[in-house]
Amino acid sequence: MLEMNTKNLIGILLIAGALFSACTSSGESSREGTSAADSLARRRGSNFTTNQDTVTASVQKQSKTATRSASSSTWNADVAFTVQVGAYGLPQYALKAQQLAKERFGTYPVFNQYEASLKLYRVSVGKFDARADAIAFLTEIRRLFPLEYFECWVNTIAK
Repeated sequence: MLEMNTKNLIGILLIAGALFSACTSSGESSREGTSAADSLARRRGSNFTTNQDTVTASVQKQSKTATRSASSSTWNADVAFTVQVGAYGLPQYALKAQQLAKERFGTYPVFNQYEASLKLYRVSVGKFDARADAIAFLTEIRRLFPLEYFECWVNTIAK
C-alpha cells in the first residue's frame, strides 16, 4: 500500500510541476508585454489580439467581384454550358447514368468525362451557348424528375 501511495504522489508532483512551469512561462511573457499569440499574429499580419486568457479575432470578407474577372453575361467564347447530372467514382455507375440520360433526353448530347484530378466521372447533359438556356433546362429536368435530379447544377465545358 505504501508503494501505491508513493507512485500516486510522484504522479501528482510531476503534474503540479508541469502546471507551475506553464503558469510561470505564461506570466513571464505577459510581463514582457508580448504573448506568443501576439507575436504569431504579427508574423501572420492578422488582426489578432490577446488579453491574457481572452482572445479577440476578426474576419474580413472579400467581395466576389474582386476575384471574378468576367461577369455572368460575358463568358469566354470557347466555353459552353451543360447540366451536370452526376459524378461517380466507378465507371459502371457513370455509364448507367449516361445511358439513362440518353433515354430521357435523347435530343441533347450526353457527356461522360473523366476528371483525373478528382478521380470522378462527370455525367452531364446538353451543350448550351447561353447560361440562361442551361438554367431553363435544369429547371425543367428538376420538375420532370424531382427525385433523381434534385442535386444537379450548371457547369461549363469546352466547345
